[in-house]
Amino acid sequence: MSNKIIHLATYINSDWVEQEFKRFVSSMSIELKLSLNSTLSWAHLWRQGRLDDNATVRAFKEIEQNVVCQNLLIDELLEWRLTADKLEEVGCKPILVDAVNQQFKREQSSLAREFKFYLDRTLNLTLLWHQSQFSQSTTAAAFEAIEQNAKRQSRILDKLLNWRFNPHSL
Repeated sequence: MSNKIIHLATYINSDWVEQEFKRFVSSMSIELKLSLNSTLSWAHLWRQGRLDDNATVRAFKEIEQNVVCQNLLIDELLEWRLTADKLEEVGCKPILVDAVNQQFKREQSSLAREFKFYLDRTLNLTLLWHQSQFSQSTTAAAFEAIEQNAKRQSRILDKLLNWRFNPHSL
């Protein structure tokens, strides 16, 4: 029997795995970033005092639509999987597909949950605003919270979209 250690890095081309992931998320990342930037822009306009009552209503509606869109996109992001046939094309061992997919899920799931936590907080603020028509001060507080949520989501999104496969952690 041999005590030789087999390194998975010799069986999986991590650059290729990362390219496959980047290809999958390329258009999705644009939509997610546009949606977050839109939310941040509405909050910025509010802080500058540039939103009248009609624009405030529109802002909350668009922020709510952005949240729904982001939620769907994050779910789609979490559906990414390598398939054995793609690995065979580049000379990798198909048996390692599950290991790659498990690493992706393990590393991305907690980030996605955190991202969705902030989405839920923002959605709750928009729903409360629609139900009760906040006062000027509570509307300001809601926009501040929405802005903070979007900034946190932006940091998390960078991690989600820049996932790097690490064959040494399998």
